Amino acid sequence: MRFLKNIVSVLLLFIYVGILVLHFFLQSTKPVYKGEIILKGLSNEVKVYYDDYGIPHIYASNEEDAYFALGYVYAQDRLFQTQFFKLIAAGRLAEFLGEDLINIDKYMRALGLRKAGIRSSAKFMSGNEKQYQKSFNAYLKGFNTFVRTGNLPVEYKILGMPREELTAEDSYSIVNFVAFGFAMSVMQESITSYIQSRFGENYLDDFYFGEKKQDQFSSVKADTNVIKADLSFKSDILKTMDQLV
Repeated sequence: MRFLKNIVSVLLLFIYVGILVLHFFLQSTKPVYKGEIILKGLSNEVKVYYDDYGIPHIYASNEEDAYFALGYVYAQDRLFQTQFFKLIAAGRLAEFLGEDLINIDKYMRALGLRKAGIRSSAKFMSGNEKQYQKSFNAYLKGFNTFVRTGNLPVEYKILGMPREELTAEDSYSIVNFVAFGFAMSVMQESITSYIQSRFGENYLDDFYFGEKKQDQFSSVKADTNVIKADLSFKSDILKTMDQLV
């Protein structure tokens, strides 16, 4: 009986130590909402106040410092989300989440969101003379200051992600991906076009579109490879998000 009690005591001790280690580990990944931080890149003092809803209110003496602080606090709260969107847009999910996501990466690269981001960056961010360029570059500096010096979120440590700084090309690529997410017709029309080409127009009589069927589809032959990739993307990306949530 005494031996059994010793075993239980040892197990409870291990559990207690494990909880403490987990607690300190999670604390090390938390954003910093109080105190004072000295950052290189600011020209004057900046104050950031978080309200009861966790929304930061930034007070700065000039626009560049305000955007620098915005980039820093944004990275502190949404670094993994930004990195995840960056990987999706560039077709790099398989690097960290495995070869099962190669088809998604192929699809995203075929869309050319990253290439479009590079073109947009070259067009709008080639200099630093205009005010929007100065503000955007200040934002990137603040964001990357956190990437270099801040506490990485727990997802980084679980997936073994390195610290990757954000570039203007990345930002435009993310904007393209978010815009693509709102273009649901890209997925819906690809699926219905695939059904039409695979099973014929009469098969679509089982669907109700609210208008004449012939007005829904064009006679242009769709790219079957893109449609198949689109179907794969729609199912695979939802499964991936379900696993991460």
